[in-house]
Amino acid sequence: MRHYKRDGRAPEAVSNLLAAGSEDLQQKRDFVLSLGEGAMPELLQRMQSDGDETRRARAVEAATAIGAPAALLQQILTLGYSDASPAVRQVSAYGSARAPSLAPEISYALRPLLRDSVSEVRAAAFTGLGTFQGTESLTSDELIRGMRDVDFGVSAQAAAVATKRSEPELQAESQQTLSNLLSALDDPSPATRAAIVFAFGQFGKKAQPVVQPLSLFMLRETVPEVKLQAALALMRIGTPAAKRTATIALRVFAKSKNPVFKTTALNALKMAETSK
Repeated sequence: MRHYKRDGRAPEAVSNLLAAGSEDLQQKRDFVLSLGEGAMPELLQRMQSDGDETRRARAVEAATAIGAPAALLQQILTLGYSDASPAVRQVSAYGSARAPSLAPEISYALRPLLRDSVSEVRAAAFTGLGTFQGTESLTSDELIRGMRDVDFGVSAQAAAVATKRSEPELQAESQQTLSNLLSALDDPSPATRAAIVFAFGQFGKKAQPVVQPLSLFMLRETVPEVKLQAALALMRIGTPAAKRTATIALRVFAKSKNPVFKTTALNALKMAETSK
């Protein structure tokens, strides 16, 4: 069995990350990431032994951000897919999108999550598998089933993948899903609303029919995270009307005291400016 070098600072650094509060989480995460491959054996060990689901989820997220060595990342993700905690399964499935080169090794273990009992996990599985190519990619039947899922968050994620595919049956189904999602914009769940507007952005100019209702939705939305996601979606749709509406909202977010909102908005405005 190959021996993987462990950085001597990794045990303390990983412990600090897994125990960090919100105020110093980013700093602790950045230090673990700076250790690179030297932190991966410790992250794997924590996935195998830590009894707290939040700490395991953080270990998976850090591992997928590091991304190497491939063999250790494969072990961590595979453990995550079968974890008892939906939160860990969800983070692992999303993290798979960062590792498309591992598709032949991990797709068999990720694919069952398309039928997970927890809708957030199913949605994450469509995102992860949606980055895979060739024989490991999602089949047309899987995507159609996903777009017809009873949960709008799942159907939105499946549609976001399907719209990038060329199969006629997927294009027809994705347009029907677009209409269905539009009718669900008033869903009481902020996470579902955010997933829906994210999917609209993935449609690009194909989502032109939703620009006006999405713009009105953005104006009345009270959850800042969802409002920002709607502005980003409008910018991705990219029609002149969508860009004008998005720019107004993004300029407001660019003055936010929330550093994440501010950075996200400034980056989106910068990208829009350079793409002219």
